[in-house]
Amino acid sequence: MTGCLGLQNHFMLGNFNFFILNDNYIALTGLSVPNKYQ
Repeated sequence: MTGCLGLQNHFMLGNFNFFILNDNYIALTGLSVPNKYQ
């Protein structure tokens, strides 16, 4: 059970990091935020 929870935490942190990088990319390129991210 702890293995499954650890895997879930890994993916949640991965998604969190992805959105941070995506927000930084949008800010650097000056693009507007797509509707699906609002």
